[in-house]
Amino acid sequence: MRMTIIVVCLIAVACAAMASTVAIEKDNHWTVDGKPYFALGLSGAPPADLKTPDGKDGWAELAAGGVNWMRIGAYPWKKSAIGEVQAQMDAAARVGIGGMLSLWDLSAPVNAAQEAELKETIERFRNHPALVAYKDVDEPAWGKRPMAPITRGYEMIKQLDPSHPIIMINAPRNTIQELRRYAAACDGTGVDIYPVSVPMGGHSGLPNKQLSVVGDYTKRMIEVVDGKKPVLMVLQITFSGTTPPKNILVRPTFEQQRYMTYQAIIDGANGIMYFGGYIVLNDRDSKLGFNWTYWYDVLKPLFREIGPGSELYPVITAPSSDDVEITVEGASDIEVLAREVGGKTYVLAAKREGDTVKARLSGLRGSGEAGVLYENRKVPVKWGAIEDEFKPNSVHVYCFEH
Repeated sequence: MRMTIIVVCLIAVACAAMASTVAIEKDNHWTVDGKPYFALGLSGAPPADLKTPDGKDGWAELAAGGVNWMRIGAYPWKKSAIGEVQAQMDAAARVGIGGMLSLWDLSAPVNAAQEAELKETIERFRNHPALVAYKDVDEPAWGKRPMAPITRGYEMIKQLDPSHPIIMINAPRNTIQELRRYAAACDGTGVDIYPVSVPMGGHSGLPNKQLSVVGDYTKRMIEVVDGKKPVLMVLQITFSGTTPPKNILVRPTFEQQRYMTYQAIIDGANGIMYFGGYIVLNDRDSKLGFNWTYWYDVLKPLFREIGPGSELYPVITAPSSDDVEITVEGASDIEVLAREVGGKTYVLAAKREGDTVKARLSGLRGSGEAGVLYENRKVPVKWGAIEDEFKPNSVHVYCFEH
Protein backbone atom coordinates (compact mmCIF):
# COMPACT_ATOMS: atom_id res chain seq x y z
CA MET A 1 0.00 0.00 0.00
CA ARG A 2 2.80 2.39 0.96
CA MET A 3 4.59 1.61 -2.31
CA THR A 4 1.41 2.37 -4.27
CA ILE A 5 1.06 5.75 -2.60
CA ILE A 6 4.69 6.60 -3.34
CA VAL A 7 4.31 5.65 -7.01
CA VAL A 8 1.16 7.71 -7.37
CA CYS A 9 2.85 10.70 -5.77
CA LEU A 10 5.87 10.36 -8.04
CA ILE A 11 3.61 10.26 -11.09
CA ALA A 12 1.79 13.38 -9.91
CA VAL A 13 5.10 15.21 -9.37
CA ALA A 14 6.33 14.15 -12.83
CA CYS A 15 3.13 15.34 -14.51
CA ALA A 16 3.33 18.69 -12.73
CA ALA A 17 6.92 19.09 -13.87
CA MET A 18 5.89 18.49 -17.47
CA ALA A 19 2.97 20.93 -17.42
CA SER A 20 3.46 23.96 -19.67
CA THR A 21 3.81 27.41 -18.19
CA VAL A 22 1.61 29.76 -20.19
CA ALA A 23 1.63 33.54 -19.89
CA ILE A 24 -0.16 36.33 -21.70
CA GLU A 25 2.13 39.34 -21.77
CA LYS A 26 1.03 42.95 -21.47
CA ASP A 27 0.93 43.36 -25.26
CA ASN A 28 -1.28 40.23 -25.54
CA HIS A 29 1.48 38.08 -26.99
CA TRP A 30 1.77 34.59 -25.54
CA THR A 31 4.73 32.80 -24.05
CA VAL A 32 4.79 29.06 -23.41
CA ASP A 33 7.56 27.85 -21.12
CA GLY A 34 9.12 31.28 -21.46
CA LYS A 35 9.29 31.19 -25.26
CA PRO A 36 7.31 33.50 -27.57
CA TYR A 37 4.30 31.67 -28.98
CA PHE A 38 1.86 32.31 -31.82
CA ALA A 39 -0.92 29.71 -31.91
CA LEU A 40 -1.09 28.16 -35.37
CA GLY A 41 -3.13 25.06 -35.93
CA LEU A 42 -6.38 23.23 -36.45
CA SER A 43 -9.81 23.74 -34.94
CA GLY A 44 -10.89 20.14 -34.61
CA ALA A 45 -8.30 17.47 -33.89
CA PRO A 46 -7.77 14.49 -36.20
CA PRO A 47 -7.85 10.91 -34.90
CA ALA A 48 -5.26 10.10 -32.24
CA ASP A 49 -3.82 7.38 -34.49
CA LEU A 50 -3.74 9.59 -37.59
CA LYS A 51 -1.66 8.32 -40.48
CA THR A 52 -0.43 10.16 -43.56
CA PRO A 53 -1.39 8.84 -47.01
CA ASP A 54 1.92 6.95 -47.11
CA GLY A 55 1.37 5.38 -43.70
CA LYS A 56 3.59 7.59 -41.55
CA ASP A 57 2.77 9.26 -38.21
CA GLY A 58 0.19 11.92 -39.06
CA TRP A 59 0.65 13.99 -35.90
CA ALA A 60 4.40 14.08 -36.46
CA GLU A 61 3.80 15.31 -40.01
CA LEU A 62 1.54 18.12 -38.77
CA ALA A 63 4.05 19.18 -36.12
CA ALA A 64 6.95 19.09 -38.56
CA GLY A 65 4.85 21.16 -40.96
CA GLY A 66 4.32 23.99 -38.46
CA VAL A 67 1.25 23.07 -36.40
CA ASN A 68 1.75 24.01 -32.74
CA TRP A 69 -1.89 24.25 -31.62
CA MET A 70 -4.89 21.94 -31.75
CA ARG A 71 -8.47 22.30 -30.54
CA ILE A 72 -9.19 18.99 -28.80
CA GLY A 73 -12.47 17.96 -27.20
CA ALA A 74 -15.66 15.97 -27.61
CA TYR A 75 -18.84 17.64 -28.84
CA PRO A 76 -21.10 17.37 -27.02
CA TRP A 77 -18.88 16.72 -24.03
CA LYS A 78 -19.60 13.27 -22.62
CA LYS A 79 -17.73 10.91 -20.34
CA SER A 80 -17.80 8.12 -22.91
CA ALA A 81 -15.56 10.22 -25.21
CA ILE A 82 -12.96 11.17 -22.64
CA GLY A 83 -10.72 8.28 -23.66
CA GLU A 84 -10.44 9.64 -27.21
CA VAL A 85 -9.80 13.15 -25.84
CA GLN A 86 -7.04 11.75 -23.65
CA ALA A 87 -5.54 9.90 -26.62
CA GLN A 88 -5.57 13.07 -28.76
CA MET A 89 -3.94 15.10 -25.97
CA ASP A 90 -1.32 12.40 -25.59
CA ALA A 91 -0.70 12.38 -29.35
CA ALA A 92 -0.27 16.17 -29.28
CA ALA A 93 2.17 16.03 -26.37
CA ARG A 94 4.21 13.32 -28.07
CA VAL A 95 5.04 15.63 -31.01
CA GLY A 96 5.09 18.97 -29.18
CA ILE A 97 1.70 20.35 -30.29
CA GLY A 98 -0.17 22.47 -27.75
CA GLY A 99 -3.74 21.55 -26.97
CA MET A 100 -6.70 23.85 -26.40
CA LEU A 101 -9.03 21.60 -24.42
CA SER A 102 -12.51 22.37 -25.68
CA LEU A 103 -14.98 21.92 -22.83
CA TRP A 104 -18.11 23.08 -24.67
CA ASP A 105 -21.17 23.10 -22.39
CA LEU A 106 -19.28 21.45 -19.56
CA SER A 107 -17.72 24.86 -18.95
CA ALA A 108 -21.14 26.32 -18.06
CA PRO A 109 -22.42 24.03 -15.28
CA VAL A 110 -26.00 24.48 -14.10
CA ASN A 111 -26.10 22.00 -11.21
CA ALA A 112 -23.88 20.28 -8.68
CA ALA A 113 -23.41 17.17 -10.83
CA GLN A 114 -22.09 19.23 -13.75
CA GLU A 115 -19.83 21.19 -11.44
CA ALA A 116 -18.41 17.92 -10.13
CA GLU A 117 -17.79 16.68 -13.68
CA LEU A 118 -16.09 19.95 -14.63
CA LYS A 119 -13.88 19.72 -11.53
CA GLU A 120 -12.97 16.13 -12.35
CA THR A 121 -12.08 17.05 -15.94
CA ILE A 122 -9.88 20.01 -15.00
CA GLU A 123 -8.07 17.95 -12.38
CA ARG A 124 -7.47 15.25 -14.97
CA PHE A 125 -5.95 17.51 -17.62
CA ARG A 126 -4.53 20.56 -15.85
CA ASN A 127 -1.03 19.06 -15.63
CA HIS A 128 -1.09 17.43 -19.05
CA PRO A 129 2.07 18.37 -20.98
CA ALA A 130 0.07 19.28 -24.10
CA LEU A 131 -2.32 21.67 -22.35
CA VAL A 132 -1.92 25.31 -23.35
CA ALA A 133 -5.46 26.66 -22.89
CA TYR A 134 -9.11 25.80 -22.37
CA LYS A 135 -12.00 26.69 -24.66
CA ASP A 136 -15.31 27.39 -22.99
CA VAL A 137 -18.85 27.70 -24.36
CA ASP A 138 -18.92 28.09 -28.14
CA GLU A 139 -20.52 31.23 -29.61
CA PRO A 140 -22.41 32.13 -26.41
CA ALA A 141 -23.69 35.54 -27.52
CA TRP A 142 -25.11 34.15 -30.77
CA GLY A 143 -26.75 31.32 -28.81
CA LYS A 144 -28.12 33.77 -26.21
CA ARG A 145 -26.61 31.64 -23.47
CA PRO A 146 -27.32 32.68 -19.88
CA MET A 147 -24.36 34.46 -18.38
CA ALA A 148 -24.43 33.05 -14.83
CA PRO A 149 -23.39 29.44 -15.66
CA ILE A 150 -20.62 30.69 -17.97
CA THR A 151 -19.29 32.97 -15.25
CA ARG A 152 -19.52 30.16 -12.70
CA GLY A 153 -17.61 27.81 -15.00
CA TYR A 154 -14.94 30.43 -15.69
CA GLU A 155 -14.44 31.05 -11.98
CA MET A 156 -14.23 27.32 -11.25
CA ILE A 157 -11.64 26.68 -13.95
CA LYS A 158 -9.51 29.64 -12.84
CA GLN A 159 -9.64 28.43 -9.25
CA LEU A 160 -8.72 24.86 -10.17
CA ASP A 161 -6.10 25.84 -12.75
CA PRO A 162 -4.89 29.44 -12.70
CA SER A 163 -1.97 28.56 -15.00
CA HIS A 164 -3.84 28.12 -18.28
CA PRO A 165 -5.95 30.78 -20.04
CA ILE A 166 -9.57 30.31 -21.11
CA ILE A 167 -10.50 31.19 -24.67
CA MET A 168 -13.97 32.13 -25.94
CA ILE A 169 -14.71 31.90 -29.67
CA ASN A 170 -17.70 33.80 -31.02
CA ALA A 171 -19.87 33.70 -34.12
CA PRO A 172 -19.50 36.55 -36.65
CA ARG A 173 -22.67 38.14 -35.29
CA ASN A 174 -23.91 40.29 -32.39
CA THR A 175 -23.05 43.82 -31.36
CA ILE A 176 -19.79 44.82 -29.75
CA GLN A 177 -21.70 45.53 -26.53
CA GLU A 178 -23.23 42.03 -26.49
CA LEU A 179 -19.87 40.39 -27.15
CA ARG A 180 -18.18 42.54 -24.52
CA ARG A 181 -20.59 41.25 -21.87
CA TYR A 182 -19.54 37.65 -22.49
CA ALA A 183 -15.86 38.53 -22.84
CA ALA A 184 -15.76 39.17 -19.10
CA ALA A 185 -15.68 35.37 -18.68
CA CYS A 186 -12.53 34.63 -20.68
CA ASP A 187 -8.83 35.43 -20.86
CA GLY A 188 -8.75 35.61 -24.65
CA THR A 189 -11.39 35.92 -27.31
CA GLY A 190 -11.86 35.36 -31.01
CA VAL A 191 -14.29 34.77 -33.83
CA ASP A 192 -14.81 32.28 -36.61
CA ILE A 193 -15.22 33.84 -40.05
CA TYR A 194 -15.44 31.89 -43.29
CA PRO A 195 -15.81 34.25 -46.27
CA VAL A 196 -15.22 31.79 -49.13
CA SER A 197 -18.54 30.42 -50.36
CA VAL A 198 -20.91 30.62 -53.31
CA PRO A 199 -21.96 33.41 -53.27
CA MET A 200 -19.06 35.00 -51.37
CA GLY A 201 -19.48 36.16 -47.81
CA GLY A 202 -22.61 34.37 -46.71
CA HIS A 203 -21.03 33.75 -43.32
CA SER A 204 -20.25 37.41 -42.70
CA GLY A 205 -22.56 39.52 -40.57
CA LEU A 206 -20.90 42.75 -41.72
CA PRO A 207 -21.50 44.68 -44.96
CA ASN A 208 -18.13 43.46 -46.25
CA LYS A 209 -18.61 40.04 -47.88
CA GLN A 210 -15.11 39.70 -49.32
CA LEU A 211 -11.91 38.09 -48.04
CA SER A 212 -10.88 41.29 -46.28
CA VAL A 213 -13.73 40.91 -43.80
CA VAL A 214 -11.26 38.76 -41.85
CA GLY A 215 -9.35 41.91 -40.94
CA ASP A 216 -12.56 43.72 -40.08
CA TYR A 217 -13.49 41.00 -37.62
CA THR A 218 -9.98 40.86 -36.17
CA LYS A 219 -10.10 44.56 -35.36
CA ARG A 220 -13.67 44.23 -34.14
CA MET A 221 -12.73 41.59 -31.58
CA ILE A 222 -9.80 43.70 -30.41
CA GLU A 223 -12.32 46.47 -29.82
CA VAL A 224 -14.57 44.07 -27.90
CA VAL A 225 -11.81 43.50 -25.32
CA ASP A 226 -10.46 47.07 -25.54
CA GLY A 227 -7.12 45.65 -26.68
CA LYS A 228 -6.58 44.09 -23.26
CA LYS A 229 -6.88 40.39 -24.17
CA PRO A 230 -5.45 38.31 -27.02
CA VAL A 231 -7.57 37.59 -30.09
CA LEU A 232 -7.49 34.27 -31.94
CA MET A 233 -9.05 34.00 -35.37
CA VAL A 234 -10.70 30.87 -36.74
CA LEU A 235 -10.45 30.66 -40.54
CA GLN A 236 -11.93 28.08 -42.84
CA ILE A 237 -11.07 24.89 -44.54
CA THR A 238 -14.66 23.65 -44.86
CA PHE A 239 -17.84 24.66 -43.02
CA SER A 240 -21.59 24.09 -43.18
CA GLY A 241 -22.04 26.90 -45.72
CA THR A 242 -19.91 25.00 -48.24
CA THR A 243 -21.19 21.50 -47.55
CA PRO A 244 -23.15 19.66 -50.30
CA PRO A 245 -25.82 18.95 -51.25
CA LYS A 246 -27.38 22.16 -49.92
CA ASN A 247 -24.30 24.24 -50.74
CA ILE A 248 -21.51 24.26 -53.29
CA LEU A 249 -18.25 22.76 -52.06
CA VAL A 250 -15.54 25.38 -52.30
CA ARG A 251 -12.44 25.94 -50.19
CA PRO A 252 -9.99 28.84 -50.00
CA THR A 253 -7.16 28.57 -52.50
CA PHE A 254 -3.59 28.99 -51.31
CA GLU A 255 -3.64 32.63 -52.43
CA GLN A 256 -6.92 33.33 -50.61
CA GLN A 257 -5.84 31.59 -47.41
CA ARG A 258 -2.48 33.33 -47.48
CA TYR A 259 -4.13 36.72 -47.78
CA MET A 260 -6.63 36.07 -44.97
CA THR A 261 -3.91 34.73 -42.68
CA TYR A 262 -1.50 37.62 -43.21
CA GLN A 263 -4.27 40.18 -42.94
CA ALA A 264 -5.35 38.74 -39.59
CA ILE A 265 -1.75 38.89 -38.34
CA ILE A 266 -1.27 42.45 -39.58
CA ASP A 267 -4.51 43.57 -37.92
CA GLY A 268 -3.52 42.14 -34.55
CA ALA A 269 -4.43 38.45 -34.25
CA ASN A 270 -2.41 36.52 -31.65
CA GLY A 271 -3.18 33.12 -33.13
CA ILE A 272 -5.02 31.45 -36.01
CA MET A 273 -6.89 28.18 -36.26
CA TYR A 274 -8.30 26.55 -39.38
CA PHE A 275 -11.67 24.82 -39.09
CA GLY A 276 -13.09 21.85 -40.94
CA GLY A 277 -10.17 19.61 -41.80
CA TYR A 278 -12.43 16.61 -41.31
CA ILE A 279 -15.48 17.72 -43.34
CA VAL A 280 -16.33 16.43 -46.86
CA LEU A 281 -13.24 14.39 -47.66
CA ASN A 282 -12.26 12.62 -50.87
CA ASP A 283 -12.06 8.84 -50.91
CA ARG A 284 -8.39 8.67 -49.89
CA ASP A 285 -8.64 11.23 -47.10
CA SER A 286 -11.95 9.87 -45.82
CA LYS A 287 -10.27 6.59 -44.93
CA LEU A 288 -7.66 8.51 -42.93
CA GLY A 289 -10.01 10.97 -41.22
CA PHE A 290 -8.25 14.15 -42.29
CA ASN A 291 -8.04 16.43 -45.33
CA TRP A 292 -4.46 15.67 -46.32
CA THR A 293 -5.13 17.09 -49.78
CA TYR A 294 -5.74 20.56 -48.33
CA TRP A 295 -2.84 20.20 -45.93
CA TYR A 296 -0.30 19.50 -48.66
CA ASP A 297 -1.76 21.97 -51.18
CA VAL A 298 -2.48 24.94 -48.91
CA LEU A 299 -1.74 24.81 -45.20
CA LYS A 300 1.70 23.23 -45.18
CA PRO A 301 3.12 25.69 -47.77
CA LEU A 302 1.54 28.55 -45.80
CA PHE A 303 2.88 27.34 -42.45
CA ARG A 304 6.31 27.03 -44.06
CA GLU A 305 6.23 30.83 -44.35
CA ILE A 306 5.00 31.73 -40.87
CA GLY A 307 5.18 28.66 -38.62
CA PRO A 308 7.71 27.72 -35.93
CA GLY A 309 11.17 27.51 -37.45
CA SER A 310 10.37 29.94 -40.27
CA GLU A 311 12.08 33.28 -40.76
CA LEU A 312 8.84 35.09 -39.98
CA TYR A 313 7.90 33.26 -36.77
CA PRO A 314 10.19 35.47 -34.60
CA VAL A 315 8.62 38.46 -36.35
CA ILE A 316 4.98 37.58 -35.64
CA THR A 317 5.84 36.62 -32.05
CA ALA A 318 7.92 39.74 -31.37
CA PRO A 319 6.49 42.31 -28.93
CA SER A 320 4.67 45.24 -30.44
CA SER A 321 6.94 48.20 -31.10
CA ASP A 322 6.80 51.76 -32.38
CA ASP A 323 10.40 51.62 -33.60
CA VAL A 324 9.27 51.53 -37.23
CA GLU A 325 6.28 53.42 -38.59
CA ILE A 326 5.43 52.72 -42.21
CA THR A 327 3.44 55.22 -44.25
CA VAL A 328 1.59 54.09 -47.37
CA GLU A 329 1.04 56.45 -50.28
CA GLY A 330 -0.89 55.73 -53.46
CA ALA A 331 -3.47 53.43 -51.83
CA SER A 332 -5.78 53.59 -48.83
CA ASP A 333 -6.47 49.86 -48.66
CA ILE A 334 -3.01 48.44 -47.95
CA GLU A 335 -2.55 47.30 -44.36
CA VAL A 336 0.96 46.96 -42.93
CA LEU A 337 2.80 45.58 -39.94
CA ALA A 338 6.47 46.43 -39.36
CA ARG A 339 8.84 44.97 -36.80
CA GLU A 340 12.59 45.05 -36.24
CA VAL A 341 14.03 41.64 -35.45
CA GLY A 342 17.67 40.54 -35.51
CA GLY A 343 18.96 43.74 -37.05
CA LYS A 344 16.47 43.59 -39.90
CA THR A 345 13.23 45.42 -40.59
CA TYR A 346 10.34 43.27 -41.74
CA VAL A 347 7.27 44.80 -43.36
CA LEU A 348 4.16 42.69 -43.95
CA ALA A 349 1.82 44.39 -46.41
CA ALA A 350 -1.59 43.13 -47.59
CA LYS A 351 -3.96 44.84 -50.01
CA ARG A 352 -7.72 44.60 -49.83
CA GLU A 353 -9.95 44.16 -52.88
CA GLY A 354 -10.15 46.79 -55.62
CA ASP A 355 -7.85 47.81 -58.46
CA THR A 356 -4.21 46.92 -58.93
CA VAL A 357 -2.13 49.85 -57.64
CA LYS A 358 1.45 50.98 -57.39
CA ALA A 359 2.09 52.10 -53.83
CA ARG A 360 4.95 53.75 -51.96
CA LEU A 361 5.85 52.45 -48.50
CA SER A 362 8.12 54.79 -46.56
CA GLY A 363 9.61 54.78 -43.09
CA LEU A 364 12.59 52.45 -43.45
CA ARG A 365 15.99 53.64 -42.31
CA GLY A 366 18.47 54.14 -45.12
CA SER A 367 18.75 52.97 -48.72
CA GLY A 368 19.71 49.79 -50.52
CA GLU A 369 17.66 46.73 -51.39
CA ALA A 370 14.89 44.82 -49.64
CA GLY A 371 14.24 41.17 -50.28
CA VAL A 372 10.65 40.19 -50.99
CA LEU A 373 10.30 36.95 -49.11
CA TYR A 374 8.76 33.98 -50.92
CA GLU A 375 8.78 35.84 -54.27
CA ASN A 376 12.44 35.41 -55.23
CA ARG A 377 12.96 39.08 -56.00
CA LYS A 378 14.29 42.31 -54.53
CA VAL A 379 13.10 45.90 -54.64
CA PRO A 380 15.18 49.06 -54.29
CA VAL A 381 14.95 51.08 -51.09
CA LYS A 382 15.50 54.77 -51.83
CA TRP A 383 15.61 57.24 -48.96
CA GLY A 384 13.73 54.77 -46.77
CA ALA A 385 10.97 54.05 -49.27
CA ILE A 386 9.82 51.09 -51.39
CA GLU A 387 7.65 51.29 -54.48
CA ASP A 388 5.81 48.14 -55.52
CA GLU A 389 2.73 46.87 -57.31
CA PHE A 390 -0.16 45.42 -55.34
CA LYS A 391 -2.89 43.34 -56.91
CA PRO A 392 -6.22 42.74 -55.11
CA ASN A 393 -5.76 40.51 -52.03
CA SER A 394 -2.02 40.30 -52.60
CA VAL A 395 0.60 40.06 -49.85
CA HIS A 396 4.22 41.21 -49.96
CA VAL A 397 6.71 40.57 -47.18
CA TYR A 398 9.79 42.81 -47.25
CA CYS A 399 13.04 42.23 -45.38
CA PHE A 400 15.46 45.17 -45.18
CA GLU A 401 18.84 44.75 -43.51
CA HIS A 402 20.23 48.04 -42.36
